Amino acid sequence: MPDLFPSTARTWISEQFATIEHGGVEADTARERLRSHVMEHYAKPLAAYVRATSIARTLSLDADDVVHDFLAHRVSRAGFFERYAESGLPLRRYLMNGVFFLLRERLADRAARGGNDLAELATLETRVSPRADLVFERAWAESMLELAADRVAQELEASGDGTAWEIYRRHFIDGASYDEIARVMNLGSADIRNEIRRAGRRLERMLLAILRAEGIPESDAEAELRRILDRTSD
Repeated sequence: MPDLFPSTARTWISEQFATIEHGGVEADTARERLRSHVMEHYAKPLAAYVRATSIARTLSLDADDVVHDFLAHRVSRAGFFERYAESGLPLRRYLMNGVFFLLRERLADRAARGGNDLAELATLETRVSPRADLVFERAWAESMLELAADRVAQELEASGDGTAWEIYRRHFIDGASYDEIARVMNLGSADIRNEIRRAGRRLERMLLAILRAEGIPESDAEAELRRILDRTSD
């Protein structure tokens, strides 16, 4: 998997689309790279979405199987990413819509076989669960934050500055107080606060880069960043 984030991400994704447009064997390779990107960063949020839908619960569908089917047979199709590029939607919304359409097909197939009450199925087919949307958005936010955190940790470690991230992790993930961290790491409380602020700023910059690469317009990126931090702070 190529190095997608942060600054090269938009260029990398644009290059894959350009390769697909040219066609041929290289287009298939580019399409597979994009599918791998989707699988790596969206499989868990999409599975969380499927589990929260009325359709999946009614039909007793396995969420991981549905997402695997979507990634293997829909995302891999010629034209999938071209239609995404034309849609103007953020990538996550385009993917969620695609999974919902797959669920509707599963529902229609079950109805055609007479496996459930058709009136109930017809009602379910037109219902988009607000709860499922919220579950997906939170799972997506957590996935993006985890990705950004991993990238920041790697960058700080590579630059010999891993202490900053260790302090940030101890405070925001482990829940340790400033005084506890200061005592364990033999640093002053003011130093701890400074390191946490510094790592936090890097995390926000990384998240912004990831959001832009995922198709969030520049004008919306800051607001989306705040929503991610709010969704994952509960």
